[in-house]
Amino acid sequence: MHKRMEPFGAEGGRFEHFAVADVDSGLKDISDEALDQLTRLLHLGPDLRGEGWLLDQQRQMMELDPCLLRPKGLIDRLAISMGKHRAPFSPSRANLCLTHKPLDPRVVRKLMVLVADECTVHVDRFRSARARHNVDVPPSVRCWLERMDSATALWLGRAQFEDMFQREAPRTGGPTSERRRCEACIMAVVGGWPQMVMDLRAGLAARRAYMAEKTGTERDPRLLRAVEAWARVYGPANQQ
Repeated sequence: MHKRMEPFGAEGGRFEHFAVADVDSGLKDISDEALDQLTRLLHLGPDLRGEGWLLDQQRQMMELDPCLLRPKGLIDRLAISMGKHRAPFSPSRANLCLTHKPLDPRVVRKLMVLVADECTVHVDRFRSARARHNVDVPPSVRCWLERMDSATALWLGRAQFEDMFQREAPRTGGPTSERRRCEACIMAVVGGWPQMVMDLRAGLAARRAYMAEKTGTERDPRLLRAVEAWARVYGPANQQ
């Protein structure tokens, strides 16, 4: 039904494939405290826009846990450089704007991959059911799917959404990213839209319950920690 998600490319607007190996850790090496810092940073709220938001980003990055920042060690810097040039077996790196350049591009890419897979690969199972006329999809699920489509088109971009899903992109009413190709800015759009955070969490919770019933073991989807951290940005009312 769709092509596999590809991120914004660095050269000539072309795209490069996500590497599945990048998400094996599921950000598990990032502590809860550091993850809270990252999701507070990647949050394009309604109070700040444009240069004011970018300046606030710079201020927050000065206080981040070192594990979230571009490493200074020679070996790690070499690994990032190899990822930039797509060397075999090297972790891919996020495309970042000048403001977000201090961030570790490997961490941002891991988060981007997890969100992209959730909005495309995992949600597409429900999109397929919606497309079949002999499947009764409850109205609440249809509404959730429409919001997920809108949210996906918002940060993915209309052109890539239409190329991926082979249909017109829905109109959106949420925030837009400051730098269209910067993956940190794109993730800030995700974290800055409370409805999208809640819809992501609903899908993750449903998938966790389904897998627990199917396998007899409960295992959290890898994106859930980050989504819960984004929910904490909005306070207790959005953590239920």
